[in-house]
Amino acid sequence: LIFGTPLAAFGLQHGLVREFEYGAAFSAALLAAFYLVLAGRLLKRGNQSLRLLVEAFFALGVVFATLAVPLAFEGRWTSAVWALEAAAILWIGVRQQRLPARLFAVLLQFGAGTMFLFDLPQGGALPWLNVGFLGCAMVALAGLFSAAYIERHAEHLRPFERGIGNVLLIWGALWWAAAGLLQIDEYVGDELAVHASL
Repeated sequence: LIFGTPLAAFGLQHGLVREFEYGAAFSAALLAAFYLVLAGRLLKRGNQSLRLLVEAFFALGVVFATLAVPLAFEGRWTSAVWALEAAAILWIGVRQQRLPARLFAVLLQFGAGTMFLFDLPQGGALPWLNVGFLGCAMVALAGLFSAAYIERHAEHLRPFERGIGNVLLIWGALWWAAAGLLQIDEYVGDELAVHASL
């Protein structure tokens, strides 16, 4: 309910505002502000029983704030936001000690990255500030965050999940490298591309 509802609602909102320039970006920014303000208000109450809800709202605020950036430049967003949502689901699955949620989060990350790879957008007008780089970076950061979080809480997880964390580390590192290599291929001349890649 905490993570699925905003994702579904934002998908519907995106359909409503797709005709407006920067409509999806403004929607994401407003949702980010809403969840961050909500997290701040709940935190000020000082109620420890709401701590997990505060953290979840803060995570949603960060996700939507991150999403607003590529939406301001180009409209492809679904796969990148799925990767970020998967990282949030994994985080909550670790916090709540729910193995099915963690396994679903890992599968969702790999599925989101694969979908983004098959529909990989070309560079935009600006290097680094285009959906190709930012989308790759989001998939990479989701994988790296998940790997680090699994490593940090390995003593509370099943033994095989440490191996999953290692796979996510490699996955995130490859996406991070790919994000840079795509920008080099798009924006750096042939005579400097090999040096820049190294």
